[in-house]
Amino acid sequence: MLLPLKIHFLNLGAQWLGATEAALGMGMLTGALWGAARVIHWQGRFSATRSATLTLALGICATAFSDRGWMLVISFGLTGFALSVSQLVGQTHRQLAVPDHFRARFSSVNFMAMTLSGILGPALAGIALGILDINTVYAAFGSGLFLVAMTFSRILDIRTFLALDHHEVKNWYATQRPKLFL
Repeated sequence: MLLPLKIHFLNLGAQWLGATEAALGMGMLTGALWGAARVIHWQGRFSATRSATLTLALGICATAFSDRGWMLVISFGLTGFALSVSQLVGQTHRQLAVPDHFRARFSSVNFMAMTLSGILGPALAGIALGILDINTVYAAFGSGLFLVAMTFSRILDIRTFLALDHHEVKNWYATQRPKLFL
């Protein structure tokens, strides 16, 4: 929602909107095909996820300070790659950690959270745009994501959880909190 406003704010043509959205998609595709696996192998799951979230925050903040089309393209390409890394680590591990008989419920809760995010995010952006300019809104969202990334290590047992291999993480939640899955 914010990207077309940023493109308009910079008085750029529609081709920059297409190029920027294509860069986001190419970044995600690059991450999904080979980049995420390499980053995870190089840094480990925990560090890769934290680095990817920090990179997302940086990409969003960079968008706030971008004043050229090519800067937006680079920023969104980087953001797409980082998004791919964070999603590939988190989604796979969390799905495997849920006991089989709770997977449908877990998926429903994830879908509900994504739906709420899809509602609340644009609503917050719209309210903020009524008060602030587009660059400040991008900077605020990027700063918020930076704060989330900085608190990532505070999640209980996250390092242990992400250090487990896929076969070790299966049903991990049930072994850690068995009363929740009765």
